[in-house]
Amino acid sequence: MDARDFLIELNSSLNFHFAGQSVITGTYGGYIYEISFEPDGRLKAHTNVRLFGDLPVEEHIAEAYRKLSCFSSYTLVEDSIDLFADAESLDEDKVFSITVDISSFSGTLNSLGYKTVVAPEPETEPVQQPAAYQNPVISQIETDEEEPHLPRKIGLGILGALIGTVASVGLWILLSLTNYMWPFVLGAVVVLIAPILLYETFTKEKTSAVQITISLFFSAVGLILGDRLIWTFDIMRNFDDVTFEQAYWEIPYLVEDGIVNSTDYYQDYIVIVIALVLFTIIFFGNYIKGGMSVSKLLSKRAR
Repeated sequence: MDARDFLIELNSSLNFHFAGQSVITGTYGGYIYEISFEPDGRLKAHTNVRLFGDLPVEEHIAEAYRKLSCFSSYTLVEDSIDLFADAESLDEDKVFSITVDISSFSGTLNSLGYKTVVAPEPETEPVQQPAAYQNPVISQIETDEEEPHLPRKIGLGILGALIGTVASVGLWILLSLTNYMWPFVLGAVVVLIAPILLYETFTKEKTSAVQITISLFFSAVGLILGDRLIWTFDIMRNFDDVTFEQAYWEIPYLVEDGIVNSTDYYQDYIVIVIALVLFTIIFFGNYIKGGMSVSKLLSKRAR
């Protein structure tokens, strides 16, 4: 095999890694080795060791070297040790022999108390880069994206939702006086979306779970209260000498007595529940996806 293939096999045997095209390095027996081929064709295994912080003792290194079978020479310069092996017969047997020699050399050094030394990196002066121009608008956008949005104007939002509920319920009652189905349905839709739309208008904040929850509450109250008021005015129109208070509180009893059609009465509540479920799915789904504002969402769906 050629030198490259030999290094690949040796790298696998020692469990090292390539630090370049023709250099493998890694830790074996507690010592860091760097193995490569010299220009003259010899294989070199390099490591740095010290004995309790002092330079290696020549006799110790010679003792460790004498136990090797594949490496034919070595050099010792301060704490730097280079082991050299001839590049003849680059085969799997030689890979095995070098692995055994590295293991033996490391074992001897370990028994003598040597520790590996990491060669220090050359010190360089830090290069100061000129400060890059930072667009303040982009910086603000990035800051806004990093910080989670928290609703800060809940009071204004509640006020807006309350106004939206009262106004939309009043409109719903007026539309229901026509006795047509489509004005009734239109009024119910207005009651459903007015609180969340007015909440956003008053706060001018991004859509939040708090906004949707509060608006859902006001929408539910508006639909239930509005439906009850519509039935109240219907009873007052159909029965003489009935006051508003009597009509409002007697509706459940009129349903029980069959005076008010129970199917029509409870059907309204089924529609209300369905509307609230759709409200939750649409607006919470849009919020979870990080979608558009309520006004944009409604205008998009209106198209």
